[in-house]
Amino acid sequence: MPPSVEKTLARIRESVESGAYYEAQQMYKTSYHRSKARQQFADAVAILQEGAVTQLAHGQPTCGVELGMLLIEAYVAASTPADADTVSRVLAIIRAFPLTARTSADANQGQATSSSSSSQAVASPVVDEYARLVAAAVKWANKYGLMGGDPAAVGLNCEHASLLSSTRFTFTCVIGLRKDLGCRLAVALDDAFPLQSKNGAVVSARRIHSAFASYLWRSFGTDGIGRALPHFIRGEDAEEFAEALYSCARQGPSGEADLWLLRAVLQVLAAASGSSSTAQMSYARALYDAFIAKDSPLDTPTGHFTELVLLAVEHTPISPRAHDMFALVRERYSDGVLRRDESLGALMERVEGLFFNMRRGGSALGGLLGDLFRTLTEVQ
Repeated sequence: MPPSVEKTLARIRESVESGAYYEAQQMYKTSYHRSKARQQFADAVAILQEGAVTQLAHGQPTCGVELGMLLIEAYVAASTPADADTVSRVLAIIRAFPLTARTSADANQGQATSSSSSSQAVASPVVDEYARLVAAAVKWANKYGLMGGDPAAVGLNCEHASLLSSTRFTFTCVIGLRKDLGCRLAVALDDAFPLQSKNGAVVSARRIHSAFASYLWRSFGTDGIGRALPHFIRGEDAEEFAEALYSCARQGPSGEADLWLLRAVLQVLAAASGSSSTAQMSYARALYDAFIAKDSPLDTPTGHFTELVLLAVEHTPISPRAHDMFALVRERYSDGVLRRDESLGALMERVEGLFFNMRRGGSALGGLLGDLFRTLTEVQ
């Protein structure tokens, strides 16, 4: 950045620190447009990032979001690729969103200092403005993401990548805990085909979703889980998502930890698309493992059902019999597990359609299934 621009930014920072926020905002925008007119695009977007972060740090969310939106608009107008460098500027702004006042103990437990005030805050116009910026950033990242990447870049851990790329694998799984549901299913997997790299847009959008989910969770705890959930589902931080689920499960009715995990795993899988199915599948496994690591394994029918569904989906690329396993698991557990929550059946149908190209009832996303899918896709 030229020394003249550095001097200008230093002068604007002094205005912000003195409380002249409106004047500083106009100076940021003037400096941006001046650099843009000189075709100094890198300097122009750096000015917007600096301005947004500085204004947010001084408790000026409206000013910060305005500059952040200008940054996204500049990216879109210039057809700027969503790569590590450009996305990092967006992440810096999201991570500068001011957190609500919470004690460290509350933050660790996912609890807000005041449930009523936190519930009101998470639905405030300020958070709506943050969500508007995030939605614009995700839209840009999805449109201008770069092609390419490796398994690790889309959330595939080494163990999972090794499993999917193995040439032959045979496993036996036990379905159900009750004797009347017990049976053994042995599946011999066919020769695997190589993993394909995924669209870079998926990687970029996942990072943006994770950053906003983290902000919502750290700010509002369990009161904000409803708003954070759509972003957690599309994110990449399985550890923080698992921590949020575990905290919610501990504060909810006893004995429902397995249900919290099952719903989340199915929601992650149901949010997959053609370009993100492998990443979502791996993310669902990482979420399951991270949740289980926080406590002893869930030795319940629901816990077993969750893992078996994951196994069936994971072996879709390498076994023509994976759907047979999926169907058998659903049949054996339909009474004991799926009736615990009316949304589970719709989620299972969505997962079956996405990963096995199967539709039930001949209607595409109608009724409850359609409502559920719209809830998952309309991120706010």
